[in-house]
Amino acid sequence: MGLVGTSSVRRRAFLLNVRRDLSISVIRGNVDTRINKLIKGDYDAIVIAEAGLTRLMNNIDQLNIKYTRISLDLLPPAPGQGIIAVVAREKDTDLIDLLNRASDPKAS
Repeated sequence: MGLVGTSSVRRRAFLLNVRRDLSISVIRGNVDTRINKLIKGDYDAIVIAEAGLTRLMNNIDQLNIKYTRISLDLLPPAPGQGIIAVVAREKDTDLIDLLNRASDPKAS
């Protein structure tokens, strides 16, 4: 394996824990930019959040690249990833009711 790009120090640490032979380098830019760096050959592989890749799924087949999910046992998501907290005044009961309906108790 050659050079792997990731912008996450946490992902780098998890990957090196299981594959000390990897060369990992910081990759910057939005998802399109990162994928283009992969296609150009700047990296042999990149590790990005699946949420970013999902936004491009309509075009992924046209890019002639393959992707694989890394097991959650190997590389768990960051704590609190995707969590949004809202603070409201007690007297704003309509807003609190709306927020409770939109809340996912399994995410807490």
